[in-house]
Amino acid sequence: MDVQTEQRILLPALLFMLLSPGVLLQLPDRIPFVAKGAFMSQRTSMLAVVVHALVFAAAYFFVRAKMTGYKEFDHDIILATVLFVVLSPGALMQFPGVGIKPMSYHTSYPSVAVHAFVFAASLFAVHKFLPKY
Repeated sequence: MDVQTEQRILLPALLFMLLSPGVLLQLPDRIPFVAKGAFMSQRTSMLAVVVHALVFAAAYFFVRAKMTGYKEFDHDIILATVLFVVLSPGALMQFPGVGIKPMSYHTSYPSVAVHAFVFAASLFAVHKFLPKY
């Protein structure tokens, strides 16, 4: 795996693990303007997934620009952000968990690890089999 491919897969996968709602922080919390329970809450909502996806896109853009000097908002960021929304634990599904429940709005550290692996594998597959993207 070359350096460019590593930056296109490992950086977004690391950001996915850190920015998944409920891992470190969940914004917005269920009660607006009250931060009680927002830290490491292991819960999520569709609104939180969308907010975290926007933060993910901005963080990916700025970290990649700092690392590589490439300052364009392109298909890599859009693809990773769409995958972030689709694969966020608890949003559409959570695996592993207490069974596979769609839209459970809960997450756990093992499920974040599994979803991050699927996220990285999906990015790798897209870059491997569709090199244009």
